[in-house]
Amino acid sequence: MSSRFAILSDREGVMPYLSEVRTAADAERKSFGFLPAAAYEEFALQKRLLVAICKDDDRFAGYLAFGGTPPQARVFQTYVSSDFRRSGVGGQLLEALVAIAEEASFLSIKASIADDLQQAKEFYRKHGFRPVGERPGGRTTRRTIVTHVRELETPSLFDQLAYSSLAESKFSIRGRVSDRRSAYLIDVNVVFDLAKKRAKAVGAGRVFAAAMENSVELSISSEFITELERNWNGGPDPILEMARALPQYKVPEAAVLSLLRKRIA
Repeated sequence: MSSRFAILSDREGVMPYLSEVRTAADAERKSFGFLPAAAYEEFALQKRLLVAICKDDDRFAGYLAFGGTPPQARVFQTYVSSDFRRSGVGGQLLEALVAIAEEASFLSIKASIADDLQQAKEFYRKHGFRPVGERPGGRTTRRTIVTHVRELETPSLFDQLAYSSLAESKFSIRGRVSDRRSAYLIDVNVVFDLAKKRAKAVGAGRVFAAAMENSVELSISSEFITELERNWNGGPDPILEMARALPQYKVPEAAVLSLLRKRIA
């Protein structure tokens, strides 16, 4: 069944609704905190504002403002008009963000929610977010802020591999005429695919099996560890401990990265 709502993300579509976005944000300042009016225009210009409208009459139904830097996107505000509560529009906005973040190769999405906002916490948890840590809020409200994270199904380096047996895999040691092993730098999703038994778990398992039989060499970047530690709640974490045992490549210095970006561009 098609949705009653359309999600707008391009500048031209979003701009006519900026006034309604600002009015909604001001009405929910206790929940959202304060952002200047110009911030919403900046969100729109950067294509980081999603607006939901009713297809029947183009009425404003809600919005989602987001940001963040790879590998983690961040939800700043999610709002649904009172006329459209419990219609599924909030979930539609959130899933639109998931699609955008995965397309842009983000690995996760973070949302910081005050502990007393029970409905907001239930909404995010219903849509795959899990609490990973707490921190004190501002001095005025004295709230506790609960960080929630949803891991994304961002495509990994090994998506092109069919889920055949290891013996049939191109990674297999059988048939090799050289002693030189291929080296692969894997991202965090390969480990999550396997450890969390996600849709690509079989393919990820084949990759690690190939490394165990010495057909390939696996390594990670220091950013891999940073991403896991960002979502770590301080308790036992076997995935983090396993990652720390893998060979690591350090992220180059900023000057080197800048040069590499120019060459790639």
